[in-house]
Amino acid sequence: MTSLFIVPESKLSVDATHYVRELSTQTLFNHLMRTYAFGYMIAQKNDLNIDMELLYLGAIMHDLGLTEPFADRERTFEIEGGEAACHFLVQHGYPIEKAEIVQKAVELHATVEAEKTNLRLLWYI
Repeated sequence: MTSLFIVPESKLSVDATHYVRELSTQTLFNHLMRTYAFGYMIAQKNDLNIDMELLYLGAIMHDLGLTEPFADRERTFEIEGGEAACHFLVQHGYPIEKAEIVQKAVELHATVEAEKTNLRLLWYI
């Protein structure tokens, strides 16, 4: 049986997965993986030229602000999560330009503009 989606296997993707898995409940982690799977399948179905690692990192980290170290702060979970994701990625050697794309996608993911804006942020067409 072939897989419906491929998870990036870079060291950064593996490290991010472990980090998020440690902080998340199983239910939240499953939600994050489904988010990536749907994004992956949409990209494949529409033959989009997307940086799949960037898509993966944005999806797997999009609810980081709901996890214990970042929840219940003064700012919204989207802002806390976006900042935490950007910090993690930069600390692990990801280019700041790409880390900021993930940060912006996380910050906007629960807004009305998310559908239009996040697709533009994550596409390299």
